[in-house]
Amino acid sequence: MSNNNRLKDFEETLNGYNKEVESFKKREVASPDEMQKNVDKLNELSRLLDEASQELEVILRLMLMRKQHDAYSRTSDSPSRF
Repeated sequence: MSNNNRLKDFEETLNGYNKEVESFKKREVASPDEMQKNVDKLNELSRLLDEASQELEVILRLMLMRKQHDAYSRTSDSPSRF
C-alpha cells in the first residue's frame, strides 16, 4: 500500500473516531449503566487513538525513508564531478 493511501486511510479512521467523540458531547446520560457503557467506549477510543498514533509514526518513518532513498538514488545516479 502506498504512503498516500495509508495516509488517506489513516485520515478516514481518525474522522470516524472524531464522529464518535462528538456524539458523546450530544448525549444525555440518564443511568449508571449508560455512564458505564460510555466510559467503556471512551476507554476503547483511547486505546484506538494510541494505536493510531503508533500507526502515524510508522507512516511518517516510511515516508522519511522513501524520501532519503530517493535523494540517495538521485545523488548516486548523477555523474561524478571529479
